[in-house]
Amino acid sequence: MDVNIPVIFLGLFFYLVLPVLIGLGIILIYFQVTRKKTEQASLTCSINTDCPSGYVCAGGICVPQTAG
Repeated sequence: MDVNIPVIFLGLFFYLVLPVLIGLGIILIYFQVTRKKTEQASLTCSINTDCPSGYVCAGGICVPQTAG
């Protein structure tokens, strides 16, 4: 019986490791999108000093300051 070891490892990679990496990538993207939405929702303000640097208060929401 001739067993080709590299083929076995390649099979393990595609059937075990690759799905795990894809799953971790999906989870990472989910958390980044969730964090971005949370940050945007928390940018409420009443005056410009309530906003982080580079943002101005417009209509009760911090929006990016446009150049010029």
